[in-house]
Parts: sequence; structure tokens; C-alpha cells
Amino acid sequence: MNSKVLLSSLLLVILLIPVAPIAIAQANTKADVTAHYKNVQAVVYDKIRGIYGKDYSYNFDANKFTTFSPPSSINDLRNIIVLDGKINEDVWKEIEPITVNLQPTKQWGAAINGVSVRAANNGSWLFMSFQWKDITESRQEAARIKRPDGSFFYNQTHFYSDNLYVGWWMNEGQPTVKPWFNAHFAGTTLGKVPWKNEDPKALASLWIWKTYYTDDEAPRWPNVYFDVLDVFPFGRHKGEPQTIPYSHMIQMYTNITASYAITYLSHVSGCAFPDKDFFGYEVMANGHWDNGLWTVEIARPFKPHPLNEALKATPKFEGGNSYSVFFGAGDGQRGENEDVGAISQWLTVSMESSPAPISPILIVLGVAPVVVLGGWLLFRHSRAARRTKVEGTNP
Repeated sequence: MNSKVLLSSLLLVILLIPVAPIAIAQANTKADVTAHYKNVQAVVYDKIRGIYGKDYSYNFDANKFTTFSPPSSINDLRNIIVLDGKINEDVWKEIEPITVNLQPTKQWGAAINGVSVRAANNGSWLFMSFQWKDITESRQEAARIKRPDGSFFYNQTHFYSDNLYVGWWMNEGQPTVKPWFNAHFAGTTLGKVPWKNEDPKALASLWIWKTYYTDDEAPRWPNVYFDVLDVFPFGRHKGEPQTIPYSHMIQMYTNITASYAITYLSHVSGCAFPDKDFFGYEVMANGHWDNGLWTVEIARPFKPHPLNEALKATPKFEGGNSYSVFFGAGDGQRGENEDVGAISQWLTVSMESSPAPISPILIVLGVAPVVVLGGWLLFRHSRAARRTKVEGTNP
């Protein structure tokens, strides 16, 4: 065999040996949903107030964003997720959706029987997108009228908000209670959480996306839906006015007593920690309805806001770990409200780790044999060439 061909082939093979398996993150194969590692960032998009900053360019202390200019071309959207309720970014196209079946919470529920889920992470943020079929877009919330059987009155002019629910188990180990949600909080849920007989210590973080006031297509955006919340000082710090920084999901702290507000209500009996300061807008989200299909995109830092972390009020995520979660949805046009709707079983979300960097030792181990073998082959080739030259001059 020609020595140059042999040299090239061996160099290629040796260079590939130490590198190929090292950068592959090992996903949890038992996960129902895998948050794939992707080198992406999120941009919070607000149709009314403009496009805001990426990731941590939101200043939690100042309660404002560092402005991020709108993308001038499609090339600006590479490695970026724009939270606008449209999953047209490359990262979502690279991930196969997982269909999660939903079951009725009551005999009147489950107008929505399934939701498709995609998930990704960049090592410090969790990104998720959801889609489900709904023939009508419902962004209004009429006064709740409960029938004697426990269902809610509705007709073509009297209906409720469409909702999405994401619930995280907050205790160690596997969940010990059945998934449960309620579209409202505090007094509405007092004594209604069905976990007392299952596990008195049960604790969950419930995220709720409500079409009638949590994103930039809501009727009163960016004002809070309830007028009273615009007046009373229910802000993050005691005495501050309520300020909504961006489209979001409501965060709830749910135990056997009630589902308490982390978002919107602070320093009052209806919130989870009446005497503490906390931050209610960790979960960025935006949704859009088009042609019978809801799409919602969300982004949440792995690490809770410092005020919330001190209280252990919201979940904390890490790459390489798995977490118990459930999903739910409500069709307001069909009278689904409070705890009436559709819900999944507990599922597992696995956070895929970021690729491990190649160790310098492995690089040396990979390069050294190449240098040695290459030198040896070149020496052989040079010696053979000299022998041929000598033989040619001395026939």
C-alpha cells in the first residue's frame, strides 16, 4: 500500500477515536419528556411594549429589562427562542414533540384530551413549548356561575378563559398524591386541595397560563385583569405598586390547605408568604391561537429568584437531574373553570446535561500517538526513498 495513503488513513482513524464519544450528554432514557440541551437563549417578546432582553438581561433588582432590539433578519434568530407563541425557531424543529394524554378532572371535563410538549435547556434555563387543539379562542372571563351539580354554567356569550397548567412536585422522591390544579387561588381553593388524606406534607409548584390576563394578547394587557390589583400595593416589596414586567405564567404554592399566590398577591393573607418579600414573575410565557390550535412557549431560569430561593417557594432545576411534573388544560368556551378541565398523570422531565468539555489529558493522549506514528511512518518513507535512490545509482 502507498505509504502516504496509509499515513492519511491512520491519522484520520486515530484523531476520531478519543473525541467522538466525549461530547455526548447522556439523557435519562426513562424520562417521559427530555429537555434536550441546546445552545440557545430566550427573548421575551411583548407585542405592546416591544422586544425585551435575553436571559438574565432582566434586572431583577431594578425590576426592568435592558432593551434588546428586534431582530433585523431571520439570521438574527439563530440560537434564539422568541417567546411569541409561534414555534418557528430551529430549536423546536429539531425536537420531536411528545403527546401527553389528558383525562377529565370531573365528569364534565376533558374537552381537551391531549397536549404536545417539546422541551429544551441551555444549562441555566428551561424552555418548553405546548400545543393543543381548541376550536375557539377564549380570552374572556365571565363571572363564575356554579350549577348545583358542581359544573359551571356557560353559553355562547357567557364563558371563561382558556388555561394551561404545569405542576411540579416539590418534595423529595416520587409524588405521593394525585395531580390536581385549580385556576384560582387563596379563598377559592381553601379546603379544596384533595391531598390531606394522601400526604399531609404534599407540596407542589403550580404554573398557570391564563389567556385573559397573563400575556400580550390579553384584553387589558399590560394591566392586571382585576382592577383592585392596580390600586393596592401588592408589589414584590411591601408597599410597592404591582408591576408586570413581561408575559408570564402565574406561580402558585400548593399544599393541603390551599393554592397560594406567588404572582400578583404579596403581603396579604391570600399569598403564600404574607410577611416576606418575594418575586412572582420567574416563568416567562406567551401564547397565540391560530386556526384551532393553541401554542404557548415558556422560559424559566434553573435557579429561582434569590427572594424565592430563600423561602423554598419555587422549584430549582439542574442539568442531569429528573423532575416530576404534570400538565393540564381548560377549555373556557365549554365551561371549564377552577378544578374542572383535563389533567395528565405524573410524568418525568429529564434535564439533559451540557456536553462535557474534552479533557486536556485526553487531547494529549489522542495527539501523542498521532505524532509518534506519523514520525515513524515519515521516517520509513524517507528511508525507503533513500534506498531506492541508492539502488538506482548502483545497478
